[in-house]
Formats: sequence, C-alpha cells, structure tokens
Amino acid sequence: MRMISNRTPEQIASEINYIKEESGKMLLTNAGEIGRRLTEAKELVPHGEWLK
Repeated sequence: MRMISNRTPEQIASEINYIKEESGKMLLTNAGEIGRRLTEAKELVPHGEWLK
C-alpha cells in the first residue's frame, strides 16, 4: 500500500540532511569516547602486552 505524504520533497530532503548532520556529530563524539577508553586501557596494560 502506498502512503501519501503531506510533506513536500523539500521538507523531506531537509529532514534527511538534518539527520545526516546529526549522525556525523554523533560519530565524532563516539569516536572521541572510544579513543579515551582505548587510552585508559593502554595505560593499564604493561608495555609490549597490548596486542594480547
């Protein structure tokens, strides 16, 4: 069944672009959080033991 939208293609495109922008911000934030945790873990592991 096809649904008819009350929104214009421009409104839908704007929403898509907003979601894309927010996703990029989230990706950067999460990458920073992962980096901090990796740094923390690395400080707890003896030299030469990281790959284990």
